[in-house]
Amino acid sequence: MALQKVESNESGIERWEETDGSAMEFRAHDGTKVRFATFSGRENLWTTDKIGTKITTSGRNFDYANVTSKYYLPSVGQLYAAYMDSDGDSNDSYLDEYEWSIVGEMPDRVESLCRVQWHGTRLKGIVQRGPDVATGGFDPQFPEGWPEDWPAIGAMYISPRSLTMNSRGVGKTVRSSVTISASLAMVKVRVRGANGAAFKVGTGEFQIAPTKTHDVGVEFTPLDKKDVEGTFDIEGPNETVTVRLRGKVVDVPVVRSR
Repeated sequence: MALQKVESNESGIERWEETDGSAMEFRAHDGTKVRFATFSGRENLWTTDKIGTKITTSGRNFDYANVTSKYYLPSVGQLYAAYMDSDGDSNDSYLDEYEWSIVGEMPDRVESLCRVQWHGTRLKGIVQRGPDVATGGFDPQFPEGWPEDWPAIGAMYISPRSLTMNSRGVGKTVRSSVTISASLAMVKVRVRGANGAAFKVGTGEFQIAPTKTHDVGVEFTPLDKKDVEGTFDIEGPNETVTVRLRGKVVDVPVVRSR
C-alpha cells in the first residue's frame, strides 16, 4: 500500500498514513522523517513469531520515543482478551515493542499509540494490524498526554539560580555569570536588570538554539562594606525565573615583609 498525505501541522511537518492504518509517517521540510509502523510474521523457519510496532527515523534521531501497545489474544469462543505493554527510549533512531512466541498462541491484533519528541515538536498517532475483534469485557485505554519524564518543548535551564559574589574592597568590581540552556527547541528569553544599585546585569532579549547556552554577565561593585542582596528576572516561554544575588566585601589580610 502507498502512503497518503493527510495534513501538515503548524511546524510544517506533513503527516502521511497507510490506508489500512498500519503505518504513519511524519516528514519535515528538511527531508528528515519519523515513521510509526506495525509488523508481524516469521522471518524464516527457525525464528520466532513476532507482532508489534516500531518507530524509526531518517536523518535525525528522536529525542524521546514511546510505544504503548494493546494486544488481543484469542480467549473464549469468538472473544479476545486484551492486555497492554510499552517501551521507551531516548536519543536514538529505532525503537520497537512486540510480543513473540516460538511455540504457542500469538496475539491476532495489535494497536499501538506511538509518541515522539522530535525535530523540536511532539508527534503522536495510533497504528494497528490484524482483524477487528471483540473483547466482551476489559479493554485497556491508552494513556493521555505525554510521558511525565519528558522535558517540556522550549524549556530553559538556568544555573545557578542563586549567586554569591565576593569583592576585595569597596569600589572593586567582580564579575561572574549565570548560564541559560535551551532544551530541544529554540528558546526566546528576556533578561531584566537587577534590583540593587551594587549589581549590574547583561540585559536584553536573546534567542538560544536547541541544546545551546547563553551566559548572562553579572557584575558586583560594592558601595560600602555591608552585605547586599539583589535579584534579576529571566523570562522564558513557559516561566519566569528570579535569580537571587548576594554581594559581600571580603577583607584580605595584609602580609608585611620583614
